[in-house]
Amino acid sequence: LSSLKSAPKFDTTSQSLELMLTSARDELDLMTKQLDSLKGELDASTKERARKENELDEVKEKFVKLREALQAERERGNIAEERAMEAERLAGKGSFNPELS
Repeated sequence: LSSLKSAPKFDTTSQSLELMLTSARDELDLMTKQLDSLKGELDASTKERARKENELDEVKEKFVKLREALQAERERGNIAEERAMEAERLAGKGSFNPELS
């Protein structure tokens, strides 16, 4: 008789444990799927970051080239301006004649 009285309690306990185990397995499956999804997102983000870093490096290279070209053009402009001013000064010296003025 005592075994009959404890049987329902054991059955209820085993059902509870089975339910908890099933729930834990379901939760584990869900977490595994979430982990896989997050790994995919991380991989995509890592690739995107690498692409953006490459793009930034290309932009920096172009900027340096443009800056160098601008500086070279300014230098050529300054040299041309200095030559023009020197030519005007020299032309002015040769053309000034105090007897004709």
